[in-house]
Amino acid sequence: MKQYETNSLNNGGQIVYGSEVTGINRIDNGYEVTLFDSDKATYSFTTRILINSAGLTSDKISELAGIKDDSLKIRFCKGEYFRLNPPKNKLIKRLIYPVPLHNLEGIGIHVTIDMGGGVKLGPDVTWLESNIYDYKVIHQTGGVFQIRSKIFTIPCKR
Repeated sequence: MKQYETNSLNNGGQIVYGSEVTGINRIDNGYEVTLFDSDKATYSFTTRILINSAGLTSDKISELAGIKDDSLKIRFCKGEYFRLNPPKNKLIKRLIYPVPLHNLEGIGIHVTIDMGGGVKLGPDVTWLESNIYDYKVIHQTGGVFQIRSKIFTIPCKR
């Protein structure tokens, strides 16, 4: 990203950090962008090219720019990990990845070994009802992990 920033600045671009975009209007040669800067003062500028790099709020910026497309709506989801307790954690020495799910919701619950040698299963995929950051662990999903984790501990025949 640092190289992208440098290239942009060297070619006449401007990058605005720590600001909140409050309006985008299409004008003849591009866009007029209005924002609150880091001091909460209103500031406007015009640009021929507008790059939307708003991350998890990029759908809101697209809407401000006049792009109304439901397929661009961002839906929050989160994944949780559960630790495999002793003595089961000693049975696994390597990362294990299952065949991906058909619905393409991530790569599926897999085995991860942390720096301390602990074994974790995850992540699952939980779609959230709203786009509010929610970092609480949902303990009810532990049952899903128990069912899915059995594939990692069932002896296989060759």
